[in-house]
Amino acid sequence: MPGLTLGDTIPDLEVDTTHGRLRFYDYIGDGWLILFSHPVCTTELGKIAEYADKFAGRGVKLLRLSCDDLHSHREWIKDIEAYNVQILIVDLIQPNLAPRCSTLDGLPVLFFIMGMQQLQMSIHLTQRKHVIEIAREVHAKGFLRTWKDCGSSCCIGSKYNVRIGCGGFAASKNGYKVEFPIVADPKRELIQQLNMVDPNEKDAQGNQVPSRALHIVGPDKKIKLSFLYPASVGRNMDEVVRVLDALHKSAKHKVATPANWKPGDPVMISPSVSNEAAKQMFPQGYKSTHLASNKDYLRFTHV
Repeated sequence: MPGLTLGDTIPDLEVDTTHGRLRFYDYIGDGWLILFSHPVCTTELGKIAEYADKFAGRGVKLLRLSCDDLHSHREWIKDIEAYNVQILIVDLIQPNLAPRCSTLDGLPVLFFIMGMQQLQMSIHLTQRKHVIEIAREVHAKGFLRTWKDCGSSCCIGSKYNVRIGCGGFAASKNGYKVEFPIVADPKRELIQQLNMVDPNEKDAQGNQVPSRALHIVGPDKKIKLSFLYPASVGRNMDEVVRVLDALHKSAKHKVATPANWKPGDPVMISPSVSNEAAKQMFPQGYKSTHLASNKDYLRFTHV
């Protein structure tokens, strides 16, 4: 398929976005960029909005490409932000009152889940507890950033709005905002140029639609990594964060990450680095792995 691929320099395009007209290079600056596309997928846009702070903390900007016009994008953002609202209601009830009742150490608890992501709770209960005590444990699990015992009145925290009553409590999380620009490509010219076309999918009018493509662009404006998924398969944002961390490691040090690497795991020193140079570059030391070939190329260290 024609278009951008690994190692290519992205063109300095000038495009119309929901944030106004912008040029790629001006927008990227000296940082990193995630340039991504897909057909209509409210869940993915919502998840990317949720992870926006994680990307920003890594010096990464977001830019999304769509084949709709700007008006459609602005209307769609309303749906995404509405979908992002998460509501968790926990009510102490009798087990026979609702089929969705679960039991935590003998205490019946009813969970109502709404929104983009199911909130998971695991609360260890050694005895039947007052709902306020349960709320404290939920707070300890990170679901309630701030809260106070306010009886049946409404408490507002920086992360959740919380209502605690005599029968239970509810926590509703404000939806994540879509604060990154969305590029309009109604003529479908950019998806061709940027290698973001799904060859097997068409819209109702028979037009080509974007694949779920994602390019990670470095400060030198070159493609460092690409995901290319069909329109039918959703992407995992945790994996995007993981590979960003791996790319940052390899950009800063002469290392590569092994299979299933995650932050905090050891990395491999590049085979192009001699043992003498490795001792200078990695004063913290490294560990060589014995191989049947007796070649000393698997050397692990932490950076």
